[in-house]
Amino acid sequence: MRLFLVRHGQTAANTRLELDTAFPGSPLTELGREQAAALPGTFDGVGIDLIMASTLVRTQQTAHPLASERELEPVIDAQLREIIAGDLEMRNDDEAIRIYHETVEAWSYSDLDPRMPGAEDGHETVGRFTAGIERGRDVVGNDGTLAVFAHGAIIRMWSRHQAVNADFERFHIVQNTGVVEMSDDDGAWRIVTWQGEPA
Repeated sequence: MRLFLVRHGQTAANTRLELDTAFPGSPLTELGREQAAALPGTFDGVGIDLIMASTLVRTQQTAHPLASERELEPVIDAQLREIIAGDLEMRNDDEAIRIYHETVEAWSYSDLDPRMPGAEDGHETVGRFTAGIERGRDVVGNDGTLAVFAHGAIIRMWSRHQAVNADFERFHIVQNTGVVEMSDDDGAWRIVTWQGEPA
C-alpha cells in the first residue's frame, strides 16, 4: 500500500504553540486555508483511492480541497487523532512542551511504556493510529493509495516508529501541510519521501 500522511494547515493554536489536541480543536487560519488550497498541486499525477481524516476540524478543512478536486468523500476516523495531551491540554509553557515532546520521542524510539500525563501510553496511541490506517487498507487493498490527513506529532512519531528505514536526524520535522510518503510493498513500512515543509 502507498500511504501519504498529511499534516493539517496552520491554526491559531499552532501560532501560540498550544498543545491543542481535544475535540473539536482549532479551525484553520487564513494562512492554513491557503496551505490547504495548495495541497492538490502536491498530488498532481498521483492516483488516490481513499482520503481519510481525523475527527478534529482542522484535518477535515485541510482535506477538503483535495477531496473536492478528486470527487472523493473523506472517511472520518477518531483513531487518527493527534497524540492526546491529557493534563497538558492547551498549555504552551516550557515544562508542558518538554514533557509532551520527550514522551513522543520515547515512543518514536519504540519505548512505548511512558504515558502522556492523564492520557494514553505509547502502546495505546500506536495501536489506535495503526487501526485507523488498517481500516483504510481494508478499503483500498494492498495495492491501493491512501491519503490520511492527521497531525504533526502523531505523523512524526508513528512513521518513525513503524519504518524500518527511519533516519532520526532527517525525519524529525513535519510543518503544517507537510507530507510523509510511506509504502509497505514487502510487508515492512518504509519512508519513501519526507516533505516536512508546507505545501
